[in-house]
Amino acid sequence: MSSIRRLIAEVERLDQSDENRRRIDVQARLNRLEAVHPTPFNSFSLGGLFPIVVIGWSRRLNRPMDVEQVGKATGPLDSDYAARLVEFQLLQKTEAFRESGDDIPLNTAVGTNLGLCWLYRSSPVGERYQSDPQSGAFQAVPILETEQDLDRLTIPHYEYDQALHEQRVGVFQEILEGRLPVIDDGLPGGIGAPFQTANNLRGVQEILEDFLLRPHLVHRLMDYVSSAIVSYVGEAGAVRGGGTGTPSVFGCSGVFGCDEVNCDLFPPRYYEEFIYPYECRAAAVYDTIYYHSCANITPLFGKIATVPNMRRIHVSPWSDLRAAREATQGTVILEKWLDPNVNLNGISEEEMRRIAVEITDVGVDYPLDMRVETNTPGGKRFRDIFRKEAA
Repeated sequence: MSSIRRLIAEVERLDQSDENRRRIDVQARLNRLEAVHPTPFNSFSLGGLFPIVVIGWSRRLNRPMDVEQVGKATGPLDSDYAARLVEFQLLQKTEAFRESGDDIPLNTAVGTNLGLCWLYRSSPVGERYQSDPQSGAFQAVPILETEQDLDRLTIPHYEYDQALHEQRVGVFQEILEGRLPVIDDGLPGGIGAPFQTANNLRGVQEILEDFLLRPHLVHRLMDYVSSAIVSYVGEAGAVRGGGTGTPSVFGCSGVFGCDEVNCDLFPPRYYEEFIYPYECRAAAVYDTIYYHSCANITPLFGKIATVPNMRRIHVSPWSDLRAAREATQGTVILEKWLDPNVNLNGISEEEMRRIAVEITDVGVDYPLDMRVETNTPGGKRFRDIFRKEAA
């Protein structure tokens, strides 16, 4: 416990530091849709929400973590196991804050399950997943083969075990001596992005075929998914006294989009007919929404920006930043990610400057958030070059 007490004290010190206050101010200005100078840089892996991130940090900190075990820990927790999770998270938070060199404020909250159990707990709408034994990657297994299968789906109810929640939080609060907040991310899961959920239930190829051959089926499925989201999130908020029942992602309570929202797969009119109306319906239950697609959504930026409560849109390497800026006109935060195939630790400063100029030539006088691994030497060099070019 003495090592945990030292880590708690360090988290408290960093939380009150001038550097953290600066980061909090940067994010507040960005969320007010200001053009922040210098442009904020945020390491996209520091949240610890994905298994590969947890595995990487556990090895780096010499605290091996069994992700499968962690992910399934959604029942009562014993103090020894909880103490292990607490120590790991506090180590990660302090190391990431000191080393990242970016603009993400310190998150002092400790999660009971590292945010991972969404991979393992049952889906409210019946999605099924299987994992690749080699990579550990999860893949949806479609369950809707016919329209009759869709007839059997029902709107789910939010099932919440108050006693279990209090037990889990109590164990962590005792270890933390009540000094840091606790989030029980072992609670029942939420429903994902509307179109992604539809793809998980029906299958990506099947929905692409349905666009042409069975459009009524796509409308029925999207109507079901959006209705389920509205009902489920509403029940979660009522049971828990507010909130959505889902963790915040990049500061937003709802996450829409998916890699299958892709104008290289289908024309923009399909998005407007089959996806957009149902995103607008589901959006009503979220305060703020983050739109993510690692694909080409260049023709869709203007439409996506009009989804109610849209706050932040991901601009992938396969979408055009200039088009995104012109289409959104400063009404949302544009989150620019570098090509994941570019190893900033393995390229020259001249190549970094070329990449930076491609972005800064679009301008930086709008709500722009750069997502770059600034906890690496190459990431820090790129950030400095970028800001020099943007000045």
